[in-house]
Amino acid sequence: MKSQIDYLSEALDQIKQGMFELIDNSRILRFKNDPSSDVVFISPEFYWDGPTAKEQQIQIELRRKYLEWIEIFKMIIENAPDNVKSKMSEIDSFILNWIDKGIEWGLPGTLQEAKTRFEEAINPLFDTLKLYRNTENGSIILPFQFSKPDDTREAFFIPNMGAGIGIVSSSGWLDNIYLQKVKKEMAITAGNATALVIRMPKVCSGVATDGVLLKKTSSFNQEGYDFYELNIDAPESIIVYWK
Repeated sequence: MKSQIDYLSEALDQIKQGMFELIDNSRILRFKNDPSSDVVFISPEFYWDGPTAKEQQIQIELRRKYLEWIEIFKMIIENAPDNVKSKMSEIDSFILNWIDKGIEWGLPGTLQEAKTRFEEAINPLFDTLKLYRNTENGSIILPFQFSKPDDTREAFFIPNMGAGIGIVSSSGWLDNIYLQKVKKEMAITAGNATALVIRMPKVCSGVATDGVLLKKTSSFNQEGYDFYELNIDAPESIIVYWK
């Protein structure tokens, strides 16, 4: 029997394929100002051509499927930190704008590049669903594949089926994280030097690593949680534990 996460993952892949179909039936035009005119228009270099009747049919069906999907997904991340919700909201707006073929300043010049751009933009949604699929018996493996323009990695934390524990930001590469709720510990493997912020429910006390208590930070704020700073100076694995 399929789980809700399996359903959401398959439905998201169908939405992606539907967007690819829309892109395949589209045309990307290049904007040029009239050199003989004194009027200069500010516009993206590339833009979508007006939709045909076939494209409009694809858009209507694609929007319907996506709106049904996103409502369920929002319930999944309901208790996520504000930075997670903000990132997911950005992706939500991006998808709707592409379905509607609105103005897109980052629109590439070819259809294949447009497919790549869309796929990369929605990958965090697939990664979020993977976090939930990997959750069982009080453990969760968190793979981090969230690239940023400056080649750092930000660990967009999802609340681990109620655990409420995780990484909300990282200035460097995280190879892996393993959370063991029963043992009250979390193993963090860093790929390079990094500064982390860890989110913990307020009921968790004595948050430490190597016998040293972690320092609380006010850079993040969410009711019912404390946030802790952790600096890792080299590629290595660190165990964080609590009471």
